[in-house]
Amino acid sequence: MLSYAYRYSDERTVVTTERPRPSAHGANRKIPDVCKSLNLKCIHTYEFIRELNFRTDWNW
Repeated sequence: MLSYAYRYSDERTVVTTERPRPSAHGANRKIPDVCKSLNLKCIHTYEFIRELNFRTDWNW
C-alpha cells in the first residue's frame, strides 16, 4: 500500500485507522509516521469520510 502511494504520491492519499506514535522505532512504527517521513499525504478514516461528505439515511 505505501509503495503504491509513494510511486503515485501526487495522486494518492493513504487512509488509515492508526494514530501517529513518533516515539516508535523499526517495525513498530505507525503508518502516519512512515508517511510523514516519506512526504506522503495520510489521513484518518474519519477525515476521509468528512472529505467525501459521506452521509447515510440510516435510522438507528
